Amino acid sequence: MIVRRLSPLSFAKVSGIVYAILGMIAGVMFALFSHDGGGRGPGGAFFNAVFGVGALVFMPIAYGVMGFVLSSGKR
Repeated sequence: MIVRRLSPLSFAKVSGIVYAILGMIAGVMFALFSHDGGGRGPGGAFFNAVFGVGALVFMPIAYGVMGFVLSSGKR
């Protein structure tokens, strides 16, 4: 089967989902690497925890939106 035509909106949706999955993988990596066993100075462990959770929330959303927007343009 050869795909002759693909709707730009359909392609953008699929790209957004794929990039969101990649963003989740990147967020997990950032969360794992942000934990350094207690942090440095007062509040270091708290900052690392917030940064890790923030990466798990922000990165999939940012990657998904950018994947959708950048793949939906006319070529």
